[in-house]
Amino acid sequence: MKIFAAAAIAAGLMTAGVANASVVYYEGFDGYNTSTIAYNAQASGTSSVTGNSFTTAYGFRSGATSTGTNSMYNEGTWTIGTDPNAVHDQWVDLPEAGNNMLMLNGKTLVPGDPPASSWTSNSFAVTAGNYNYSFDLMNLCCNTYTGVSSVLQFWFTDSHGAQHQITGVQVNTPTTPGVFVLENGNFSVTEDGTVSVGLVDMQGAASGNDFGVDNITVSTGSVGVPEPASWALMMLGFGGLGSVLRSQRRQQAVAA
Repeated sequence: MKIFAAAAIAAGLMTAGVANASVVYYEGFDGYNTSTIAYNAQASGTSSVTGNSFTTAYGFRSGATSTGTNSMYNEGTWTIGTDPNAVHDQWVDLPEAGNNMLMLNGKTLVPGDPPASSWTSNSFAVTAGNYNYSFDLMNLCCNTYTGVSSVLQFWFTDSHGAQHQITGVQVNTPTTPGVFVLENGNFSVTEDGTVSVGLVDMQGAASGNDFGVDNITVSTGSVGVPEPASWALMMLGFGGLGSVLRSQRRQQAVAA
């Protein structure tokens, strides 16, 4: 019961904190029928049940085995799954993860060529203004070996097809494998229309350049700056959390 109470309080705090934000795009990598995707496909035309689709310069692997042809051993490959170790026997083992993510084995850069797109969203409508973005990033390598980190750049393409890298925003995969870390930032759109967003791996080397992404979100408004009316909700949440903690201490004292 205490667990449920704490969860409800946390949900109240989260609701208060994002009261001003409005999500305009979300990708959680659920609802894709990967059994119909062709070997080495770059995801063009692949859609989820919610209507999202994406493209990538990487080739699809089913991940049906952790070694061999359909595993993620080849550089420049992608799959959707829950346990990295199930698709690559040297990747981190998360047998109880239960949450789909996009998993990628980083491409080696050919000298003189630009970095290949790891993931690009379908287009979605926007109006001129400021936007927040966030995504969860995981280091997939390794259970027996470590190498270089992936270096990801977030970017967007405007209605005219012009690509805009978000200056100064490059993130490395977390040092500890198997743990999602939230990455976020913001960008501005100068006119109404449509945009797509994407991730590019700037590393250019293999040997450990393996990463997972999930919960890619683009939103408007101010995240983390509550509306005045939400302060009451936050105070209620903090008060409820305090009550739970005090109750726990009382019960521990009685048990002692």
